[in-house]
Amino acid sequence: MPIRLLILSAVTLLWPIFLHASDIVGPIAVWQDDPCTTASILWIEPHGAEHPAAAAVEVKPEGGVGMPVATAANRLEKSKHAVHRAKLSGLKPGTVHTVEVRQGGKNAVAIRFRTASDIFSPNLRFVTGGDMYHKREWLDAMNARAGAEDPVFALLGGDLAYANNSNPKRWLEWV
Repeated sequence: MPIRLLILSAVTLLWPIFLHASDIVGPIAVWQDDPCTTASILWIEPHGAEHPAAAAVEVKPEGGVGMPVATAANRLEKSKHAVHRAKLSGLKPGTVHTVEVRQGGKNAVAIRFRTASDIFSPNLRFVTGGDMYHKREWLDAMNARAGAEDPVFALLGGDLAYANNSNPKRWLEWV
């Protein structure tokens, strides 16, 4: 499934924790199903479309044991980039999870996110937007402002990166 369709479903505002530099862009977490118990982790491997590097993903709930997760990869639009994804399920609601992505046999990056609570709160906060990447400085300012609201998730739609199926580098910058 193209990255655009996954991101359009619903995206959470996450602040990835990079363990050290690598040859991947991301990861980000997106939701297509129940945000209490599922998530999809996406990352881009620049110039990896022809021969994507083997990826290993492990998800670990806070205070729990890590479990391996299967991955898949597809070409990003008309580019040489590979979009990797790992679909997570059976997650515990309202829990911080750490996902480690190892690509090419080394720890590449990790991301932490919290699943949505399965108990409704009248104080639930989220942000929404779209058509968002005109200029990098505007995007950065918008993300900082949205993050300051401490949302549970972000719902994003429209032409997110303005890649127009002809400029895949914009997706690398947007992610």
